[in-house]
Amino acid sequence: MVKLVNLFMLKKYSESDFYELKDVSEDRLNPAGIAAFFIASFAVSAIFTAVCVSGSYKNKNITNPIWHKIINVMLILLIIQAIITFLYWGTKKSFKHQRFQAVWLNIISIKISIDAYPFYFLACEDKHAPSYMFDIGWLFLLGGFVYLILSTIRGVVRVRRGMFRKGGRYLYDFSNSKLHFSIPLIYGIVLIVGNISRNLSASSDENTPIFGLIIILVFIVLVQYGIAMAWPEFFLLAYCKFRFKSFTEEIPKAWLKELKDEHINEDLRYWCNKPIAVLKSITGWKVKEKAPFTALIAIYLEASMIIFVVLMLGGIRKIIIGEIAIYKLIELIIDAVEVSFSLGLFIIVPMLILFKLINVIFKGRRIKK
Repeated sequence: MVKLVNLFMLKKYSESDFYELKDVSEDRLNPAGIAAFFIASFAVSAIFTAVCVSGSYKNKNITNPIWHKIINVMLILLIIQAIITFLYWGTKKSFKHQRFQAVWLNIISIKISIDAYPFYFLACEDKHAPSYMFDIGWLFLLGGFVYLILSTIRGVVRVRRGMFRKGGRYLYDFSNSKLHFSIPLIYGIVLIVGNISRNLSASSDENTPIFGLIIILVFIVLVQYGIAMAWPEFFLLAYCKFRFKSFTEEIPKAWLKELKDEHINEDLRYWCNKPIAVLKSITGWKVKEKAPFTALIAIYLEASMIIFVVLMLGGIRKIIIGEIAIYKLIELIIDAVEVSFSLGLFIIVPMLILFKLINVIFKGRRIKK
């Protein structure tokens, strides 16, 4: 990352040249905020992936075999995204491995900016849209990458001009950057107006789905080009994380309450290692340490999670050997969640009853004596 940015002649610039970016890294781009962005991004990606999986396999109008390969790639990327999102879940975890976090922020922001394009192309195929609707989608997609490169170059140039120093105008400065911010607007108007003019000669019945697709595309383009506009900030943040030690943030002292909450979670993890002790405590046995009721919920979730993992391993094995198609992975996950939580109850509840009965029987015998 550092060598790449040094190609832009940033090596001679000191930490003071990135003063305004340092402020941002302690505020909205602090590690906890980035981790929250990962969660939101995963939710959005999961929604679009689920819609595309459902549409490509259940819609009779979707006949192009390329969609099977696209869906497989989307599912694999979603799994990777889920794993990394989980690794940064929680306040303490979000402040670990900040260099990798910054690099992943760059990657995931680009991914989330184009996640909706498969949905758009799928909708075009479903509505039997004319070929130029596919063309306009590709033009916007490729134009977004060109604009991303232009935005990055502009961000580097602004660093070299001192805009990131204390009191500088920073990255955006809309009043003095009208040309840069108007480029995507002009490009979009030209493409969309050209497309609408082609539709005017068509019948109103044909226009209805086309205009619906245009509305979807406009929304997707706004997201992609908006992220492209902000992406240089992520890029330069990753560079500074690698180059300057001060950009590696510490957990603020003001977040002590949040840390206390995490200590509670650590206590729950302690009880997860002693499920028998929890069951004895909850059912009234004499024990050295009294477990809170939340510990019972914790061991129930733990049992359910173990069952879920076993079911998923069995499902993944079937996918690998070809018994189940990979596009059924989402259905497999949903079924595994339902079964695991149900079986978790069937395990915990009878054990509670059994421990309670044993306790009552032994108490009765002691009273008789």
